[in-house]
Amino acid sequence: MIILVVAAVLLVSACGRKLPAPLGIQLGPGVSLGTMPDAASNFGGEAFTFTATMTSGTGVTSWSWDFGGGAIPNTATGSGNSSSVNVTLVNPSLTADESYSGSFTATDVNGSTTKTFEYTVGPTQNRAPTVTLTYADGVLTATAADEDGDELTFTFTVDSGDVTVTPATIGPTSTYVQTATVAAAGFEDVDFTITVTVDDGMGGTDSDSVSDTLVTPKPPDNAIWMTVDKTTVAVGDTIVLTVWAYNTANPLRYLDSAMVEYEGFGVGGATLTTDTFNLGAVGGDAGDVDGFWTLVPGGNFGLVLGGISLFGPYDADYFVDDVQVPAGRKYIAVNVSPTFTGTPGEAPAGSTGALFNVTLTAETAGTAEFHFVHEYSQSAGGAIIAGTMYSSDENTHYSFVDDQSLEITVE
Repeated sequence: MIILVVAAVLLVSACGRKLPAPLGIQLGPGVSLGTMPDAASNFGGEAFTFTATMTSGTGVTSWSWDFGGGAIPNTATGSGNSSSVNVTLVNPSLTADESYSGSFTATDVNGSTTKTFEYTVGPTQNRAPTVTLTYADGVLTATAADEDGDELTFTFTVDSGDVTVTPATIGPTSTYVQTATVAAAGFEDVDFTITVTVDDGMGGTDSDSVSDTLVTPKPPDNAIWMTVDKTTVAVGDTIVLTVWAYNTANPLRYLDSAMVEYEGFGVGGATLTTDTFNLGAVGGDAGDVDGFWTLVPGGNFGLVLGGISLFGPYDADYFVDDVQVPAGRKYIAVNVSPTFTGTPGEAPAGSTGALFNVTLTAETAGTAEFHFVHEYSQSAGGAIIAGTMYSSDENTHYSFVDDQSLEITVE
């Protein structure tokens, strides 16, 4: 019987037929996979290393991973008897686990071996953003970072100091460096503390603060001067323009005229109505005796319409230095002539304070320029009319230093 079996085997071999491999014999490399991610300890966004070891008498000529969508990168290839691939685990959810199926294939001269595997990634852990805040020359710079690449919202808060920050809120945005301007009413230097907070919208926040001094530019002596509450606004925003007298050279009893010309909003690009006029400082009723006018003893302004005239706005249809002003410009001309009870009073020389303020609404984008009109005429070569001046009495008139120009950007 033994002889017959051997003969049969020899006969088949002699016929050139390949014998099947005995059961249990592996043609490709042996493969052993390392530890797989587990949702209890491995989370979306974290680093992980997939490993495999292989055995082969001839050496592994290539290997490849397919992580099934649960890793970045999602595939990897190489050669040799060991494999170690660094990835970032993926889970689109911030609350639930995510399961994936992957495969690993190793190849040598005898064939290939493929092993499949399962793994689970825990919820992606949101990483809070970071931010630092610096200040220089009236400008705040907030520099943020976010490892998750989330869009951030920047919010500026004034903790102390009578200053404003523009814009107060920025975002959400993927631009991680943002700036804002610091401004103050008046001409005194102001100590302040400001905090910026960044929020990634995923529950992550960070804040930083800066304390410094806003050094306010000082006008020349005896100047009439303009300030605005913000220099950059969006279409539809309001701008509060305040006109000041600074360190007057002479006593001031009457503001004969303060003529402010503006352009750059486009045709119909800014609205200004009389109910936005406020005598003196910002805040309070239009007829309140405040700001500069508290320095005039005995002054009684009564109703706004009785004490203030020539408000506007008007179309700028006149000549300056014998040149007609371009079409599209507008102006306001404010005259404040207080009445008095008893002996007329006056603000003494060297006085400083807010004369009036108005509110404008920006309706078109562009650059708006404001400046005072010193003198003008109704026609080329016509009689010169003082546009901006003050007086101590009906017969003595003085000029301000009024050559300031101020710009506002409307986005």
